[in-house]
This record gives sequence, structure tokens and C-alpha cells, in this order.
Amino acid sequence: MLALPAACNSDKSGSDTVKEGAATPTPKPTPAGPPTATIKGNKVTPATLEVSGGATVTIRNNDSVGHRLDDRKDHLYSGTIPGKSKGELTMPPDPGTYTFADPNNSSVKLKVKVR
Repeated sequence: MLALPAACNSDKSGSDTVKEGAATPTPKPTPAGPPTATIKGNKVTPATLEVSGGATVTIRNNDSVGHRLDDRKDHLYSGTIPGKSKGELTMPPDPGTYTFADPNNSSVKLKVKVR
């Protein structure tokens, strides 16, 4: 059996009709949380984030081992995010692309584009 939304009726011909003036509920937007990247299986997803200047970026490490993230060019961050935990980066106000990588694991790499 086909379930129809409340605003629809099946006429005798079997086709669906929508009642005039029937209100269609509008889904509420999901509040946006901080930009987040996730480390899982020694990979970062998404590999690139785009944020506003001064934004805080959350990095969740779902691996059981810690991952070190270094920004060797701009020296914004250097530290280890323990396994099964999270870390945060506050991006500078200046536009640019900032790369964070684990010097011990070349597949753990995150680019953050500040606009």
C-alpha cells in the first residue's frame, strides 16, 4: 500500500492530486556547527575546508592512535590529537591556504582555505 502525504488524495482514476491551499511543512535548517574535519583510517575527511578568517576548526581523531598535525610554513599549530578525541585550530584572519600534516604519516593532511 502506498502512503500518501496528508495534503494528497487519490482520485478514482488512481492518480494523486494535491489539495489547493494545503500547507507544506518547511524543514527547519540545521544549525551549522564549527567546520569539522575527521581523521579515520589514517585519512582526513574532508581533505580541504573553506572557512572565514578567525574561524575555529574542529578536528576529530576517530583513530585509536594519536596524530600529530604541524603547520610548518606559518607555524599556526603543532601538536598531537590523541586517539578517540578532538582538537581545535583557530585560523588567522588573513586569507590564504594553510596546510596541516602529520610528519609521521603522509596520508594525514588537511588544507584550510581562509577567505
